[in-house]
Amino acid sequence: MIDPKISCIAPSFNNGKFVKFFIESILNQTEQNFELIIVDDFSQDNNVDEILKFKDKRIKLIRHEYNKGIGQALNTAFNVAKGDYIVLTGADDIFEPEHFATVAKYLDKNPNIGAYYCSLSLIDENNNEIKDISNKYIRKDIDRFSILRTIFFLGNNLLDPGKTIRREIVKKQIPFSNSLLPTLDVKSHVDTALMADVYVSEQRLVKYRLSGVSNTNIDYFKREQLEIDLLMNSFLQIKNVQLLEKIFESEIKQIGLIPFKDTIPYFLGRMALLSTNNTRKEWGYRIILNFLNNEKNSLIVYKKYNQSYKDIHNLIEILPGYSLKRMLTFVKVKARKLRKIKVFVYNMFTYRKK
Repeated sequence: MIDPKISCIAPSFNNGKFVKFFIESILNQTEQNFELIIVDDFSQDNNVDEILKFKDKRIKLIRHEYNKGIGQALNTAFNVAKGDYIVLTGADDIFEPEHFATVAKYLDKNPNIGAYYCSLSLIDENNNEIKDISNKYIRKDIDRFSILRTIFFLGNNLLDPGKTIRREIVKKQIPFSNSLLPTLDVKSHVDTALMADVYVSEQRLVKYRLSGVSNTNIDYFKREQLEIDLLMNSFLQIKNVQLLEKIFESEIKQIGLIPFKDTIPYFLGRMALLSTNNTRKEWGYRIILNFLNNEKNSLIVYKKYNQSYKDIHNLIEILPGYSLKRMLTFVKVKARKLRKIKVFVYNMFTYRKK
């Protein structure tokens, strides 16, 4: 049996209302050499029943025995995928008929491109197009260096639904994290761009459903902030100084700090201190301290950057909001403890007098 050219893998959780539209859009692709692997992540609705209505042999349904999360669902699907190109998506979106053909044709002609990202149209719960904010879901003229720079300093600048990655690149990222949620796709963007060039198209090939899901609530954004450290750690795998010089070209000119092969963690920490995002700044400061917790590294930094112990610790001034907040919290905690001690001593003294 000939392996499919494309493997579309889709985690699905409680998508009973939408999954049939997704499957129909896949079966209607102009490129028919594909397999569709849907992993039901222990849905509590009619998701599985809706999937089983389709009898096409190219559809593979795998059911988790409990809710394992998106990362594990992707791992489960990839373990059985056979295609050269891996399409990653949710099971509540709708693909334009030419998606597979367009992506496969481009990747066939451009072997240096590791991943293809498309732009999106927006639809609501009733499959109606949402036009007023659709322009926010168009991407173009983005290269791997600007992708990495933006994610490092600010946050995600790519669109995940319909993303197509070469099999060999996905294989190097497996297993996907079981613990990450809002930054899971962003980490994959970073890992992919560190390995290969990517292509970002302004052509809308997926209808992305805005249905009031978790990425619109406060808890989602809380988790995003808490996961930033793990996301930023992905940059520590960079060993290529020339790549760093490409990513941080303007920042290197701005502060005159250049990377060396033996100072990459320190360099990345200093770059993070230039971010406008305090969580990324805090990560950078911790990376610097961890790197310098070694006499050899301290000597290297002193010789190459003329930075001594005092200079390094003065970098805390770059985090005024953070340090002030921690200082106030520290003072409040100490004050509460002091009051408790005073009350205890007073009570003991009063008790003994009695």
